[in-house]
Amino acid sequence: MSGPQPRLHDELLVDEILTRLPPAAAGRCRAVCRAWNAALTSEHFVLAHRAGSAAARHPELLFFVPAGATTSMYTCTLRGGEAPRAARELLTVGDLCAEHAVLPPRPCRGLTLVLDAHASQSRYYVFNLSTGDHVALPPPARAAATRSPGPMRVGVRDYGFPPWTPFELSSAGLGFDPATGEHKAVRLFKRPIGEMACEVCTPGGGWRPCAGRVPPPAASFVAGLPPVFLGGSLYWLL
Repeated sequence: MSGPQPRLHDELLVDEILTRLPPAAAGRCRAVCRAWNAALTSEHFVLAHRAGSAAARHPELLFFVPAGATTSMYTCTLRGGEAPRAARELLTVGDLCAEHAVLPPRPCRGLTLVLDAHASQSRYYVFNLSTGDHVALPPPARAAATRSPGPMRVGVRDYGFPPWTPFELSSAGLGFDPATGEHKAVRLFKRPIGEMACEVCTPGGGWRPCAGRVPPPAASFVAGLPPVFLGGSLYWLL
């Protein structure tokens, strides 16, 4: 006789029913029992839920309105040939200045790292735009600032500086460590004394220096230009 087989109805419950729930509702279902908590936090469920949501939804436009020291993120659904529907508020952050916000081109496994890049009030936030949850990361190490008026050349391309001054010489991205099942923010920055440095932060923890040294070409990275997370690594254009 072979060992006990997984119950079919449990598999159907997870794959065919729970994956169809909105993210916030699926998150609340983790409190039902330990088995559901394990299933709803598994790699299989996360990937299945993301694939199902992407296939079922219409394209959405994400935007925010730069106004004051409070930032609200909104979304509206785009349907082919139809006028956009009314915007829906996703979240509001009370101490994030949208005028100085730097966002990556896409989230990392459902989470988005947002930087308030003004040199006098540099802050990092992690957003879950599906559930409306957000958390502020601890203050990072201080970076050098600049007021350069012209574009910066990287390779064969010219990049404009942010429209505010001063701004800090730093760039950060969000990655995912499959070994620990945790997201990690990685930050390259130039210290006020001129040295290049790198630090890592896990949401819920503090910043720590990364292992090894930062390569010398990192001195030419674009301030605020976020890296790309691909295949378990973060890539910067240097």
